[in-house]
Amino acid sequence: MVGWRGDLVLDATTQFLLHGLSGGDGPRCRAIRRVKKGKDGLVNVFGDSRAHAEIARNERADKLARRVALTKKTAADYDKFPLSFKLKDSPYCACDPTKIQDVLYVFEECPIFLRHRVTLKAEIDFVVERRNFPEIMENGINRGKSLKFCGKLTNGEESSLNRIELFWPNKSTSINTTHKYTKQSEGFTQSGEISLEIPLSTKHLVNTQYHYVQESKLSRGDATVDFDGERFGKGFFKQVLSKSQRNLDLATTDIEVENAHTPVGVKYIHEYDGTGNIDVKQATVFHLTNASRFNVTGKIDSFTWATGKNLKLMAIHGNRTLTFENDYEAKDKDLKQGSKIKWAKDVWINYDVHITNMTTADMESQRLVMNVWYPLRMFNLNAVYNLQDNLLDGKAVLNWNVKEENKTAELKAKWENPPTADANVHNVGISLAHPSFSKDVTLKGYYISTPLVMSNISLELQYSDYESEYLRLKSILQDNSNGPIRDYKFALTCSHPETNLDLEMRSEINIHSRWYYFDNFYRFQKNLFYEKLRHNRGLIDMKNSLINYERENETDYFKLNGTWALNYPIYKVLVWANRTAGNDTGVVVLSMKDKSLIAHLNSTDDVSYHLIGMIVDTRSAKLNAWRDYDDVTTVDLSSYIRLNHSRLLTSSVLWRPEIPSEIKSSAVYTLKQMYIQINETLTILKEAPMEAHLALKNVWTDAKPRIKDFLDDLNDLHVIKDDLDEFELFLNTSYNDNDFYVKDIVEFTYYVLDEMAIRNHLESLPGIVNDMWGMMGNTSKSIKDSLIFVVDTIKKAYANFLEMANKVLEADLMELVSERLEAAILQYDNFVRDLHMKLLEYWETTWVNATGRLMRYWKDLLKSMEPLFFKFLHYTESFVFTVWRSVMDFFYNRTHELTDSPYFNYVSTFGHEMDKFYKDLMNNDLLTNIKKYTKKIWSTIWTKIEKYIPFKDEIIALYSEFKSALESFMQTEQVVYVREKCKEVHDRLKWWYDYFLIGKALDKIWDIFYAKIVETTKTALQYEEEHRTPKTNFIFDPRKGEILLEQKLPMSWHAFNRTPDFSEISEYKAVKEFMNEWLTTNKSLWSYYYEIRPYMDINNVVPPFGGMAMMTGQGTIVTYDKVVFTISDPGTFLLTKDYKQDNVTVLMESNDQGRYNLVVLTKKNLIHVDLYKEQVSVGNSIPLTLPAIVDEYTVDRQADTLTIEGNVGIVISCNFLFKTCKLKVSGWYFARLGGLFGSFNNEQFDDMRLPNNTNTETVKWLGYGWNIEANKTELTQLENHEYKNDTQCDKFFRNKVSPLHPCFAVIDSSPFFEECLSGVDACALASAYLETCSQQHVPIHIPESCVQCVTPQGDEIEEGTFYELKYVPKSVDIVFVIEAQYCNKNLRKLKNMDIFVEAYDSKIQGAGITDNRYAIVGYGGTGVYRRPRALYVNNLLFTDPIELSQHFDNFFIEKSDLTKRNKTRPADVFAALSFAASLPYRAGVPRTIILMPCTGCDESTMKLDYSTIYQDLMDNSITLHILMDDEFTLSKKRAAKYLFGVDSTLAYTNKDYERLVGDIALRKQVKLPKDKLGVCTSLALESNGTIFAGKKLQGERGPARRFSTVFGGRAAQSVHVCESSARCECREAALHCRPCGQGGLMMGDLSSFWGMDEIDDLLDNAMD
Repeated sequence: MVGWRGDLVLDATTQFLLHGLSGGDGPRCRAIRRVKKGKDGLVNVFGDSRAHAEIARNERADKLARRVALTKKTAADYDKFPLSFKLKDSPYCACDPTKIQDVLYVFEECPIFLRHRVTLKAEIDFVVERRNFPEIMENGINRGKSLKFCGKLTNGEESSLNRIELFWPNKSTSINTTHKYTKQSEGFTQSGEISLEIPLSTKHLVNTQYHYVQESKLSRGDATVDFDGERFGKGFFKQVLSKSQRNLDLATTDIEVENAHTPVGVKYIHEYDGTGNIDVKQATVFHLTNASRFNVTGKIDSFTWATGKNLKLMAIHGNRTLTFENDYEAKDKDLKQGSKIKWAKDVWINYDVHITNMTTADMESQRLVMNVWYPLRMFNLNAVYNLQDNLLDGKAVLNWNVKEENKTAELKAKWENPPTADANVHNVGISLAHPSFSKDVTLKGYYISTPLVMSNISLELQYSDYESEYLRLKSILQDNSNGPIRDYKFALTCSHPETNLDLEMRSEINIHSRWYYFDNFYRFQKNLFYEKLRHNRGLIDMKNSLINYERENETDYFKLNGTWALNYPIYKVLVWANRTAGNDTGVVVLSMKDKSLIAHLNSTDDVSYHLIGMIVDTRSAKLNAWRDYDDVTTVDLSSYIRLNHSRLLTSSVLWRPEIPSEIKSSAVYTLKQMYIQINETLTILKEAPMEAHLALKNVWTDAKPRIKDFLDDLNDLHVIKDDLDEFELFLNTSYNDNDFYVKDIVEFTYYVLDEMAIRNHLESLPGIVNDMWGMMGNTSKSIKDSLIFVVDTIKKAYANFLEMANKVLEADLMELVSERLEAAILQYDNFVRDLHMKLLEYWETTWVNATGRLMRYWKDLLKSMEPLFFKFLHYTESFVFTVWRSVMDFFYNRTHELTDSPYFNYVSTFGHEMDKFYKDLMNNDLLTNIKKYTKKIWSTIWTKIEKYIPFKDEIIALYSEFKSALESFMQTEQVVYVREKCKEVHDRLKWWYDYFLIGKALDKIWDIFYAKIVETTKTALQYEEEHRTPKTNFIFDPRKGEILLEQKLPMSWHAFNRTPDFSEISEYKAVKEFMNEWLTTNKSLWSYYYEIRPYMDINNVVPPFGGMAMMTGQGTIVTYDKVVFTISDPGTFLLTKDYKQDNVTVLMESNDQGRYNLVVLTKKNLIHVDLYKEQVSVGNSIPLTLPAIVDEYTVDRQADTLTIEGNVGIVISCNFLFKTCKLKVSGWYFARLGGLFGSFNNEQFDDMRLPNNTNTETVKWLGYGWNIEANKTELTQLENHEYKNDTQCDKFFRNKVSPLHPCFAVIDSSPFFEECLSGVDACALASAYLETCSQQHVPIHIPESCVQCVTPQGDEIEEGTFYELKYVPKSVDIVFVIEAQYCNKNLRKLKNMDIFVEAYDSKIQGAGITDNRYAIVGYGGTGVYRRPRALYVNNLLFTDPIELSQHFDNFFIEKSDLTKRNKTRPADVFAALSFAASLPYRAGVPRTIILMPCTGCDESTMKLDYSTIYQDLMDNSITLHILMDDEFTLSKKRAAKYLFGVDSTLAYTNKDYERLVGDIALRKQVKLPKDKLGVCTSLALESNGTIFAGKKLQGERGPARRFSTVFGGRAAQSVHVCESSARCECREAALHCRPCGQGGLMMGDLSSFWGMDEIDDLLDNAMD
């Protein structure tokens, strides 16, 4: 309130209360009205209302009100206001000197009026407090009762009498109270009496009288307690208020308690000030009659200031003083607190804490400095932490001084939770530093959880700078489930290399639609000689009909693979099992088409099992089972059922009697193995805690030497225990000295707890104690036992704590942990053992009950089914006999009808004839039949054809003459002699033949063989006639495993006649199969040749056998074993790698266009082959200059083919035209490779093997497995940009007229056809198929539609198409063929090649020939040029004359070839020229080759002959010029100095610089350098070329320019551009044009006989 001048400011509650009170007429109400009207009234009674304490204006009023109340204290005011009892000297209430007396306090809290307040609450049903005042005053009845309560508060005198009686069966009690209150002038008096009856075995009366007097500065009182009329105790109280020496308020209180046992006195002194800053309290408790028997003083001294507080506690007993001092100060951001406890002068402990708040807006940070010391030791802790929303970083440094040595240790910790979009990441790091550590001991933790990764935890403990001394633990739990797909993965690894600790656990469960997979792996190694391995994996793929199961441990391995195809009419099941001791393969085929069941099980244990069952026809069936062990065959089961033509039913079942016992033993063995596996797994689980304990113990043993000094420092802390022992000794001394009466207190406690002691002294206690003890009975003993148990437990816990602390201080923490683990493991073992025994007991009981019940049920079932079974057999037999008889009658009747028909007679006659023919054959031997029927056939044929044979008579005469001459020859003497000698030999051999009975032996063998043959040809009727058997024969002998049944049906064989089926004749079948093979299939004689052609190659006969694999730019893979599939995922894939010696590594990498390139890994580099940019580079840099050597690989390019050849048995050829790459490897890599190309082991089944050595059926998972890129979380598919042409696919890979057709019988084209249908380029697949067939030596060619040529106008024409090139470019392609030897080193500089090319090109352009291209071919070296190779610079073969200098700069010669050697083998120049002739020249453009040799041109060293290379040059319109590395030889040396070169007719000198003329006379004097150039001289001159002295290019630039100008002028004359159109053919993706008429020798000779038009026609016809 602004401008307040002593007005009273009241809160709402007080105003409302006064409003209700002011209406009365009593002295209380008048006093209140006076207060409201007066200017200096007693405002203190309203000054501390909590309801308005928060209002700013009322706070100001409160301060003023208190000041007025304390300064203006008049007697009249206080006397007229009876509410105030003690306000003259103090504002505090008489009930409690710490409570300020105001209206609200009196109404709500003052205990003086508690009885009246409780009575009012019961009457109005409201608690008397300020929040209920408005509701109380609104109700008239409640208001009246409340005003009555106020009247009681203001009355000067009050008295009361109360009595309460309680009754229950046979018992009652009562409470009587009297109270009298009298108001005095300066206080009040109170007196009263309380009587209580206690009904126990007898009634006891407790009576208490009290009297209290309250004055302004003095308070006193007394009280007595009587029990059953006897005085039990008496007490006195006195309090005096005064000022202390420091002018502070002082309250002195004396209390005396008199009793018959121990009278006690208490003197209490309280010194304080009005502000509450100083507060001193002291109390002395003493024996009232003899202070020396008992006297203890306690003191509390508290001093408070604005920023802190000081507190001192003191206890004094005799000469012993115990002090406790505490300082506290909070200033700004610093908090300081310290305490000290002192038992004696040399027995004390002190600590102080300093906390600094370094918190900022975005980070909470505090620093803690703590010191603890006592007389012998000192400890210091310096810690700081920083806390953010996602970061907690802290550090603590501990320094201590024991044994007079300063020690230190530092601990750091950091927790980080970086914000991520879809993950929860926690990083934790803890490090321990010590001066003795070479490396801090660090513990790093990592935790992450994402929607896919439920938990990923990684822990790593580093305690040494050695790489092998660390402990690493990783765990990950993934949930890759999506909808109905369930995919869970768990992995746990733990390793400590130094102790060889290695734990690896992983588990995976996948549940898809009809696809179930689990994989559990456990491997534990704790040292070099202990390893546990358990691996179980299973897969059930219902969609792909596949099952897979693997089980592996440290000694055993078992793998089971199975697949099935249940498609009518053939149901097939395949099983493969791999064991440690061998492999097993099984197959089961049920064919409804063939009505057969076939099962085979083969094992590498030299044993195999077979089962074959078949319904041969409608009359016979068989089922056989046997086993083969080594070369011994054992029949397990043999059975058949057969009905022959004579209606003889025969059946037989034979089995080995041992089979049931073997099956039983196998089942028992299998169950035992399963039990062993389960028991071993349970054993591992049982031993896991113990193994973990041992492993941790080994780690601790390894780490202990590294942290030995730190442990020693910790061990030094063991002296703290000695200090504690000394302190304990001090406490024991104090206890024995009975300091502070501790010993008396303890003895008194035991005295109370001692039951006998209590009972022995019951007589000296009041009677109520006796009665209470009787009611408690044995409760006291129970309490005593409980207390003793609690004490013992505390002692035991304390002892354990001391032991643990001792272990820690002695640095034997691992021993402590070890003991705890051992105890836990022992409990765990006991639990597992008990559980195991309970389980076995339960299982045994369950098994006995189950087997007993099953046996009873089975016996009851047999008893109930036995009569029914015999009835069923009877009815079945009757039914079958009736039906069978009806069927037989039906066939019998139909047979009679058939025999009466004319057709049957015709067929019967034919049958008789055939039977007669057959009997004739059977009655004669083979030779007789051949002679007889051959003669008949020849006679018949000769009769038919003799009249058509020309010159028949002459031929007969010639035959007769020849026959006569032969007879004459046989009669000559020499022939007769030879014939006689041969006869003698024949007779001698015949004697031996007869003597050894060879004839009889052969006859016997023939009879046996013939009997076997005849036996297979006999019919059932013949068997029936020859072998008559009883009507019914049934044998059943289970001991032998035999069941035989023969049943002769009641009708003869004549009743069963059927029409013969000639298609069953074996000869007819053979002819039919032959016709089908040759007429209805695509086979020919060449097909058989192609099948055996690979074996005619020595490389395919003599090992090692090489392998080949391919890839296309679209990702199609052809493995070493000819498996074809297409990868369509992005990434980098491993094609092949040598896993044994790491010699070969080839990758396939996807590019930005969704296609694939090739990458070859060398020892130091990566060779990248871009199939679509048609370039090769090292490390994705600029194009590589070719040829080049990159580490162990030589890279070369010829037109559209790039070759990468290694010296480790690998050759890679990439075709840029079809975007394919072919990899050839040596046979030494057999079964050493892995990747998408397969393992190169001639087995197709494992070409889909993943890196984890498992097979897959899907190409997508295969590509995913061999994808080496780090990010493989998603399987994406590249878009197919190629045009899908189903017609082209069928034309290439299925059509009989396909150019690839000859290879269809050798290499299956179906996989290529399927990949073509999926969108892969047909031509690329055709190229891959062609290379695959070429490996098998099957000559095929690429389809013509795949090879196209581009005309100069941009049109595309197919291969084999003729094209008329109307506009032939007036330009020339020039190729420098340079020998990589000493004479051509530093070619550009030493031979002025820049000048030469410039002058040469200017002369050619002067002749009207522009846009010329240049290329370089090297040969004759020992490095990359050991064979001819073209030079590519910036991925260009041909370049312009300006950029040609870069080609010369990149032409490198090996160091070994830079010096001239005495014995230099001439290079193969013809091979270099042939290579240069095959370069991709422009169509119709003349070509020029400039040869720069260093060595001779010896034809004996050439692989090609002269005529071949000459024809090659002529066919390609090539002119050869030679720049020899020497001078011409002339008789005049001066003339030779100016001689530049010659052609076939002229010589060219320095004079021809200005104008090219030539010198015929000089040419005649020149001796051609055939000794240096050999046959190359003739080759150059006959191709209208020249030979120039290239050595003149060396030296000064002027002569070199003159020389180059003359050479260029002469070379320009050799360039003949076609004047008319040229006829070209598209061949090998390039236009090859017919040479233009050059007027040369060859064309001149032709034109002399034929005209040019006739020559053109002949060539056109030949090309057509």
